[in-house]
Amino acid sequence: MEKNPNQTMNNNVNIALMNKVNELASRYSIEPYEMVATLRDETRFDSAIGGHDMTGRSILTFESRPSDPSKFERYELMLETIGASLETGKLVGEDEELFRAIDKGLAVAPRLRSR
Repeated sequence: MEKNPNQTMNNNVNIALMNKVNELASRYSIEPYEMVATLRDETRFDSAIGGHDMTGRSILTFESRPSDPSKFERYELMLETIGASLETGKLVGEDEELFRAIDKGLAVAPRLRSR
């Protein structure tokens, strides 16, 4: 099997997941431009049968944390609530697992105050 040649292509699932990541970050008072999170599709593409191996997984990586030291603790708490490694900043799983992890994080995250 070879890697899916479209692994870096955005699709509605990836965009929906990244929107949830931004929502989660905002709950911790972290703006999207204050951190970098990426999503990489590790689904394999079997050219012999012309289809995907549906056991593929994705890797959500929090590549950089906020530069403001006052936000480090909130950032780490955010990673802990979704089960991402504090050491590597990675959360690995199938798309559904990543959605469940982010939804779990949103359920326990601080609520935004209405103005």
